[in-house]
Amino acid sequence: MYADPAHIRKHTIKLSLSDQEYADLVERSRQTGQQLASLARELIFERMNDLEAHDATVSLLSRVSNGLPK
Repeated sequence: MYADPAHIRKHTIKLSLSDQEYADLVERSRQTGQQLASLARELIFERMNDLEAHDATVSLLSRVSNGLPK
């Protein structure tokens, strides 16, 4: 089924949401046509990428303000 077995999603997590959080996610799912789980996965990884970019920017700014090398 998968050319690369590393791409098989076999790990699950339980995520508890408030009524409002769930309603927001369901509405976004309706707007985009995505399944809830796929949308949640996408949002998680987008946020992780945002945090990594932020950390890299903070690190660079810190290096610049301290005279670079490191």
